[in-house]
Amino acid sequence: PTVLIEAQSLGVLNVAADCEYGPKEIFLGGKAGVLFKIADVQQLANIMTDVYNKKLPVSEMVLNATDALGRFETNTIKQQICEVLNG
Repeated sequence: PTVLIEAQSLGVLNVAADCEYGPKEIFLGGKAGVLFKIADVQQLANIMTDVYNKKLPVSEMVLNATDALGRFETNTIKQQICEVLNG
C-alpha cells in the first residue's frame, strides 16, 4: 500500500485491484482512486479507456487523495497506535 500513498502524494490518479486490505481504505472507498475487481482485465481496460476519454472525475479524485494525506503522517499514525495499545 505504500506505493499507493506515495503516488497520491505526487498528485496522480491511482488505479488498483480491490484486494482485501489496503486500496479501498487508501482510496476512501473509491473517492480518491479507482478500484477494479481482482483479475478483471476487462474492467481494468474499461477504466483505462474512461480515464483516457475523460469520463471519470480524475481531478476530483486526485484532490480528495491529496487532501486526505494527513491521515498517513507519522505523528497521526503514532497517536493511533498509542490509542490502540492503551485501550
